[in-house]
Amino acid sequence: MSTSSADRPTRRATLRTAASAALALAVPSAVAHAAPWSPGRTTGKRSLIIAADQASRRVLLLDPNTTTLRGRRAALSTLASVWTWSPGTLTEFSDLQPELTWRNVSEAKWHVGAHRTWVLTCASDGFAAVVEYPGGRAYWAAAIPGNLHTMEVLPDGNIAVAASTGGFVRVYAASTGPRRTDHAEFALPGAHGLQWDPLHQVLWAVGDNHLVSLAISGTPQLPQITAVSTVPLPETGGHDLGTVALDPSRLWVTTMTHVRQFSLATRTFVSYSEQAAVDRPLVKSIGDDPLTGQILSVAPDTDNPCTWCTSTVRLQAPADVETLPGSSLYKARWAITL
Repeated sequence: MSTSSADRPTRRATLRTAASAALALAVPSAVAHAAPWSPGRTTGKRSLIIAADQASRRVLLLDPNTTTLRGRRAALSTLASVWTWSPGTLTEFSDLQPELTWRNVSEAKWHVGAHRTWVLTCASDGFAAVVEYPGGRAYWAAAIPGNLHTMEVLPDGNIAVAASTGGFVRVYAASTGPRRTDHAEFALPGAHGLQWDPLHQVLWAVGDNHLVSLAISGTPQLPQITAVSTVPLPETGGHDLGTVALDPSRLWVTTMTHVRQFSLATRTFVSYSEQAAVDRPLVKSIGDDPLTGQILSVAPDTDNPCTWCTSTVRLQAPADVETLPGSSLYKARWAITL
């Protein structure tokens, strides 16, 4: 059951200054900039926001819990709560030609596993990587043509990717090597979103017209993909897909015109709390905070230089809108840290 807005703690988001500082101080060839340890940073879970920024060509980790900052000295100090990543010019990634493949960053996703935290990121021009947080070294990386839109970690450590123009979902044998390109492929026109379902042990994927569940079998070295179920979308243009944090028996599903929730139990699209405030067209990413239930979504701005991007993050329950000047965000998601 979703928590009502009255039950959720109010958050004063101040991403605007933090993001501006991160963008202004970003160096194109930099790899990862991690915040130094400070007292109290590991005393409890925190809700951060991870974003794919096409303006700076990097992943940004932003803290919406900081106080309002004034002046250059304060703006510099906020980098203690900001982490950024890009392949830059590191020789570790030179074989993947990031100067060509790391363009139009299309995903930034947080994954917490046993004794590790990973950032999953890809770009439409082909670069895909799973990197350690906060060090930034790659667990796995590849160059994959086909207009990449998202990635997902599977229980065996293999990596699923979705490519919209390529029209496929692939599972790469990433657990067997940091550059392994052996893969299984499933055809899905307009493949955009992926989400592993631990309740049913399937990989959900959304494309132009269908939401599908996929069984992953075979071995880590030679994975196989088999369709389990296919559900027509209520409207066309499936885009984002993710677990509803406060009700894991549901999925968030966005299309060209709506933000929907899908029940894994009934295999139907269902109504949800806050739907009147959240449902809107062209949403590129959406998710609720596992700690508070606050809903974060991103959709294009008409005045952004990137016509499919935005410089704002929209929050609901409680409601807020925060602007990140100079950014062109394609997606933004919650990232829960210790």
